[in-house]
Amino acid sequence: MANSLSVSEALQIAEKYYQANRLSQAEQAYHQVLKEQPQNAHALCGLGLIAQKMNQPEMAEKILSNAVSLQPKLFKAWFSLGNLRQASGNLLEAQSAYQKAIELQPNLAPLYNNLGYTLQQQKKWDEAISCYQKALQIQPNCIEAEVSLNNALFIQEKLPKDKHSHYAAVNNQLGHNRAKANDFKGAEAYYQQAIAMEPKLAEAHYNLAVVLQEQGKFTEAAVSCQKALSLKPNYAEAYKQLGDALQQQEKLEEAADSYRQAFKLKPDYAEAYSNLVSVLNKLNSTSIWERFGKIRQASGIKSAFLDAWKFFWMGFAGLNFLGRIATWLATWFTPPYWGRCHLSYYHSSGYVSPKADIYHQNLQLGANVFIGDRVTIYNDRNGGRVELGDRVHLYGDSCIQTGKEGTVKIGADTHIQPRCQLSAYQAPINIGSNVQIATNCAFYPYDHGMIPGQLIHLQPLETKGGITVDDGAWLGCGVIVLNGVRIGKGAVIGAGSVVNQDIPDGAIAVGVPAKVIKMRSDLALKKQNNKSKSINSWLSLAQSHQTKGQFKQAAQAYQKAIKIQPSLSEAHYRLGMVLQEQGEQNAAVASYNRALTIKPSSDIYFKLAKIHQHQNNVQEAISAYRRGLKLINPHYARIIEAHKACEIDQEIRTTPENSREQVIIGGHPFPSIPTVCNDRSKRPFWSVVLPIYSTNRRSNYLLECLVSVLRQWTGEEEMEIIVVDDASPIPLKDLIDEIGGGIIKYYRNSQNRGAYKNFNTAVTASRGQWIHLLHDDDYVLPGFYDRLRKSLEKSSSSIGAAFTGYENVNERGKVIFTQQLYKQQQGIAKGFVEKIGIANPLNMPAVVVRRSTYEHLGGYLPELNYTGDWEFYKRVTAFYDWWYQPEILARYRQHSQNITTDSTLSGSNGTDIRKAIEVSEKYLLDEITVKARHYHFACCLNNAIIPLKAGKISGAILLLQEALKIDNSPQSVTKLFSWLKQDEVSALRNEIVSRLFLEGLKVKPN
Repeated sequence: MANSLSVSEALQIAEKYYQANRLSQAEQAYHQVLKEQPQNAHALCGLGLIAQKMNQPEMAEKILSNAVSLQPKLFKAWFSLGNLRQASGNLLEAQSAYQKAIELQPNLAPLYNNLGYTLQQQKKWDEAISCYQKALQIQPNCIEAEVSLNNALFIQEKLPKDKHSHYAAVNNQLGHNRAKANDFKGAEAYYQQAIAMEPKLAEAHYNLAVVLQEQGKFTEAAVSCQKALSLKPNYAEAYKQLGDALQQQEKLEEAADSYRQAFKLKPDYAEAYSNLVSVLNKLNSTSIWERFGKIRQASGIKSAFLDAWKFFWMGFAGLNFLGRIATWLATWFTPPYWGRCHLSYYHSSGYVSPKADIYHQNLQLGANVFIGDRVTIYNDRNGGRVELGDRVHLYGDSCIQTGKEGTVKIGADTHIQPRCQLSAYQAPINIGSNVQIATNCAFYPYDHGMIPGQLIHLQPLETKGGITVDDGAWLGCGVIVLNGVRIGKGAVIGAGSVVNQDIPDGAIAVGVPAKVIKMRSDLALKKQNNKSKSINSWLSLAQSHQTKGQFKQAAQAYQKAIKIQPSLSEAHYRLGMVLQEQGEQNAAVASYNRALTIKPSSDIYFKLAKIHQHQNNVQEAISAYRRGLKLINPHYARIIEAHKACEIDQEIRTTPENSREQVIIGGHPFPSIPTVCNDRSKRPFWSVVLPIYSTNRRSNYLLECLVSVLRQWTGEEEMEIIVVDDASPIPLKDLIDEIGGGIIKYYRNSQNRGAYKNFNTAVTASRGQWIHLLHDDDYVLPGFYDRLRKSLEKSSSSIGAAFTGYENVNERGKVIFTQQLYKQQQGIAKGFVEKIGIANPLNMPAVVVRRSTYEHLGGYLPELNYTGDWEFYKRVTAFYDWWYQPEILARYRQHSQNITTDSTLSGSNGTDIRKAIEVSEKYLLDEITVKARHYHFACCLNNAIIPLKAGKISGAILLLQEALKIDNSPQSVTKLFSWLKQDEVSALRNEIVSRLFLEGLKVKPN
């Protein structure tokens, strides 16, 4: 393909374009795939979805039908076909498509909801209601299904009258959501339903007018606006919408009257002003005098003259000298302050007061911006850009200044009242759209240093980050916002508050410092008969506390949500997570169990299992893991149930003997890995192999490791899972049989072979095309095998191994390190031979190796207890390419029981590093070996501190000895002597002196 992209890569890129709504680029990418593979169902499906989104239903139907004929199990295509056919009125075909989709994904609530609506349109009420109930059973908080169910009951006259008003409001809201998603036909249906339930709901009539106009139904839109105004005569927005509908019908005088009514009711209604100006421009069809006459006829002679004066001079407005003079002339007959706001709509360049001070070379103004008297915008110390969005209003005496690294961005329709200051030094200030900021507010995304003994104003500025005020927020008079703060969407900050921490969406915060006292949703609910506080708001607040580690406050907020709705599974689940973080294990178990009673979930079962493990309740942990796996993996559920029914005892397989043959690479012998015997059965793609030696402590991790693989197991034809037990001192057969009976093949060595010999045994036992060696204390994340397979199954034979991004976690599972070696650059790892030749940036759980690579190059060297994997990776790199998958898909656990810790304390890792370098210098370039020696000399010195602090002086001395064997150049010896002068290694220095002294006593005099 073009640019050397594989088909799978091109599909991924196309999907990313589609998700980002970059439809033309997505379409090009899908067509590129079809050039290579004309019958690629996924590419056809993508094109069908694009056609559907671009409102081309006939083309979408044709393409998606073609896709499912090529691949009948293409879920997205069936779901989309159902939606298309439902919208076009082909109800039986829509029903069939939804049923096909349900066969592929039977646990998706929106599917049952859409199928229910299709059945409802066919008057199949019982079947429709059954579908809605099934959707709610799968997802109890599925609002669409709840509303659809009650809409069906309403049509059948079975919905109690006291619920009509509530569900009318909910239908109205859902219509609003569909309109935002550009689904105007769906929105129209919801609004019509709201009106049927509550005919006097003016907002529903108005919203219906909006979507009708979007569909080009201007006459119907005008009728809906007039109905809304009959119910709510002071509805400024409805007058404006009526004006829009009339303007589309070329009823310009009537449209102008509607716009005048709108801004008569709402004097600062910017869009009404703007649209009125547009109408007046259209009325100017032949000459200025005809326009003057029409305006005089509509508004009187005085208004006609004043409008003509403003129109004329604002046509020359701008930031240059002549533009400022023209603006000044336009203000002659206009009152000050708000009275001049409408001038910004007479011309797209907006209104900049002649008294404003603009001293900024990087100022970007949107359309119809208003900048009032004595507003100052200036650039100080190479400050960054100031960007004002469309229809931003900056009122008098406000100041915007940018200094070094500071920028200011203000979104559309935001109003900033007089005497506000935005001082962007060191960090940006980003203010969203439709934000209202009262007088005397200040924004400071920085602070001065306060070291004693120095003048504060001479100390450098410090910052914790920029300031963000999200869309729709409202700040009262005199609010001060400090650095590193985010004020959430729709939040309200009381007058005089100082905001020094994040404020969640929809919160009301007051005080110094500002604290959340309630949620805006509380106020709306109080108006509805003082109902209980909003569940979503409490959940949002709780999650905000939880993210910041404020677990006590988070628990209180979750408990508030549960008090409102005791059947809310999510709140019980999240409360359990918070209690678990606080160490309240029994309370967390109780909370998880309540959540599971309401709605079974694999995530909750897995959390519960970890607590049982922590409490050494192994059987309860296994039971919880099994239940969670059954919920998310039907392949696992089928085999486990069949195995349980047959009561078959898991056999202990005979461990294959390691080959005595050798492979010679670079003159060095390596253990041979035999090829897979030809038994004519299909080989699986994956062999996931766990070579284990488990103690009491490590066995706690084994379950988590196995579960991470079993949740991704798709059948023995695709993946085999093998455990090779290296004669562990504790029995593991029963544990493995209980969690993976019928799936996991269990081998046990008669005697301990050692780590890397056991690795070779595990590889020999495998049959898969690709092998994943996984330590029992590591684990993989969801998507590991699927994403790698998509990249590898059609890869070139030159690729012998692959690795993903990974994380290191501690004993408690907390992430302490992240590695994405090539960041997001998926593909063949460039320059990897030098990276791996110098040091090992990989960890085993993130690595998979083609079995034929082992057969060609041999297995792991058993004598390299610490560096056997590194040496093998270097060997692979000398002969094959590596594939890099950038996502974080694996986790390596650092703890006191692993090989790395033991070898560091004993110092033996230095010996293994030296030996690995000596082996690889036979097949790697000399310059790479030299760099490796320099690098690991320094590493041994640094690592010597670890055993020294642990009281293992012999381990530290061994590391120093190996460091000199690795690199004994004069420069390195000098570095060693300099390093030994440090105070923190004095004990080591004394030990070396003592040993030298004793050696000296043994020397006999001549």
